[in-house]
Amino acid sequence: MLEIQYPNAFQFLTGYFPEADLEYKSDEDVVTIFIDENASNIITDTKEELQKLTNDETMWQEAANEANRHFQDTQEIETWLKTIFSYFPENL
Repeated sequence: MLEIQYPNAFQFLTGYFPEADLEYKSDEDVVTIFIDENASNIITDTKEELQKLTNDETMWQEAANEANRHFQDTQEIETWLKTIFSYFPENL
């Protein structure tokens, strides 16, 4: 469902986060790498989808699972998503 409703966010979460821990990359590092590797329209679309996703509690657990992240509760997932969103530059 995440892939259908938030295709860019899905690609971002599944493509950049699952191996980040093994490579000793922080979430901020992951966002920086994503920005360096993608066109501005993809970055903007992904950022917009992440903002919508932070308000869609029904998708939080799936987002965490797809990114290979484990949390104690949905509040932790929400905080994580908002933190990731905050790493994107404001001027996009």
